[in-house]
Amino acid sequence: MAVERGSEGYYRVASGKTEKVPVKWMAPESIEDHIYTHKTDVWSFGVTCWEVFTCGAVPYPGLNPLNVPRELKLGRRLERPSSAVCSDEIWSMLLRCWSDDPKDQPNFPTLMEILFNLSGQ
Repeated sequence: MAVERGSEGYYRVASGKTEKVPVKWMAPESIEDHIYTHKTDVWSFGVTCWEVFTCGAVPYPGLNPLNVPRELKLGRRLERPSSAVCSDEIWSMLLRCWSDDPKDQPNFPTLMEILFNLSGQ
């Protein structure tokens, strides 16, 4: 497998064979086009945070990984964890991480600021 750097600052995985990838944690553009950017990392960060707030539940429980791309295109997102552990502010942050348009997703400095402000520091 070779990793190529694109002119727009993204990474594309090039391979002559099919490889297993964790589609339930991946952004749509990573699944469909094998594009990896800091914005696709933000998507995955949101899924990982969701795992924390669900005490390690598997994303999209009961959904076959092969159906994830279609469901994401239809607008399906992970269900909100219990409000007892996932505040409105955190849920809003996660939904922003999973925005259809990567331009609408926060960057990591913005995520740090959100989390810092929520911590009361």
